[in-house]
Amino acid sequence: MTTATNSAADQEPTLVKQWAAVDFAPWTNYDEWKPPTGEEWQDHIRYVFPWIRLAWEALFKTKAKLETIVEELDGEPLSEMLDGIAHSREFFETFVTVLTTAETRLLCATAAVALRAGEAEAGP
Repeated sequence: MTTATNSAADQEPTLVKQWAAVDFAPWTNYDEWKPPTGEEWQDHIRYVFPWIRLAWEALFKTKAKLETIVEELDGEPLSEMLDGIAHSREFFETFVTVLTTAETRLLCATAAVALRAGEAEAGP
């Protein structure tokens, strides 16, 4: 039986090379999406925070209690709550996408700089 003995140190140079090899093009449509301005942020927060609070509260309820709440909110109030929570999730997913993409690009650039500077070993 063969046992894999690769340590993190053995893998790191390869991972650095892989990150450094990733290429990407800058976004070109500056108006496609922008983070909200301070004033716009305030408007969004006023809308999404109550739904976030309700969603958080729901996490501490049993299924039976949530079933009771659903029955009591039947119709428009339930629909509004579900729509508000969905809108809030979608709003923050955009931020997660932007942050993840920026983080990945910066890690790729950092790896490329490290390789050029000889800070990463050649690896296998």
